[in-house]
Amino acid sequence: MSDVTPESSASSNPKLRPLQLMLVDEDPVFRLGLKVWLEQQSDFVVVAEAGTSSEALSGVRSRFSDYQKSLDNPALRKKKQPLQPPIDLVILDLGLGAKDPKATPGLSVCQQIKTDFPQLPVLVLSAQLEPVLQAAAQRMGASAYGTRSMSVR
Repeated sequence: MSDVTPESSASSNPKLRPLQLMLVDEDPVFRLGLKVWLEQQSDFVVVAEAGTSSEALSGVRSRFSDYQKSLDNPALRKKKQPLQPPIDLVILDLGLGAKDPKATPGLSVCQQIKTDFPQLPVLVLSAQLEPVLQAAAQRMGASAYGTRSMSVR
């Protein structure tokens, strides 16, 4: 994933579009708070949300299926402006609704997303900073791992 510097941000360069994000977390209040904060940054727009594993997988597949159909449309291919992918980054909760605090259903969702869409970056969020979980997320294809309590600077 490329670094976004202030010089290359969408807010300082009107030709760059904001990164399109999908938020996956079972807690709608957390999703809303994260969405509001991210969209205040002007470099991000939340284009999809999911509260379960199945919603996440079907949402990603649906958006990329529609994207592929648009690429296959000759009339759209002739346009001078390139078509952009429907999601640039998935932000995925590691626990994803598990009753057991040690369960990690988000890992299997991450693995499935990366199997189907290897170029789609996935940021895995967890309530805890555990090196074992971080390594597991990396093995499943996560591009990055962070905690819900990360400080923002």
